[in-house]
Amino acid sequence: DNYGRKCPILLATIVASGSCFLSAYIYSYNLYVVSRFLSAFTEMAQMNAFVLIMEFVGPKYRERASLSTGLTTSLGGMVPSLFAYLVDDYQKFLLLLAFTNLLGLNIYFFCPESIRYLLSQNEKEKVEEILLDLCVKNGKMKNKDDKTGEALRLHLEEFENDNDDGRVAEDKKYSILDLFTTSPSMRKATILNMMLWGISQREIFVKIPN
Repeated sequence: DNYGRKCPILLATIVASGSCFLSAYIYSYNLYVVSRFLSAFTEMAQMNAFVLIMEFVGPKYRERASLSTGLTTSLGGMVPSLFAYLVDDYQKFLLLLAFTNLLGLNIYFFCPESIRYLLSQNEKEKVEEILLDLCVKNGKMKNKDDKTGEALRLHLEEFENDNDDGRVAEDKKYSILDLFTTSPSMRKATILNMMLWGISQREIFVKIPN
């Protein structure tokens, strides 16, 4: 929540595509390993796209949205195999991966910023604008000035008052170190997730391209 969702997605997509592009023209084994590491590492940051989508989906459709994103992820993991079958040149193969990865930029340009992040930054005006726009597009209200819009503004004002009283949000700024120092259970979960993600990314970014 210190950086939002969209900025990490943008940075991760650019770094992942750039490292994949460089991999096509690197002849040093050490540099190649570094480029593949960057490509795998930024995949973690790209998970913000999944988080961002889930934050905009209501409880009724959240399970369906989660399954659809898992399906597209699986299909995306099959794309390199298709490219490898159609393209017999390794450089062209990596260039295709680099350019297709840039499709993730659509989320940055067409999806609004996380409501949770904006609320944590006290960006009430932006939150109101995004929610009203979503209500109009989803047919929940005809325009931004009807009764639904007024009720939404009232809820935002109540949230802001609670936030000022210190009952909703805390002033403490969290960092990555809090994942290891907050509690033994959180430290254990963090280490296990790091190990599992390392194994899964090894399969995706090492075995599949090779």
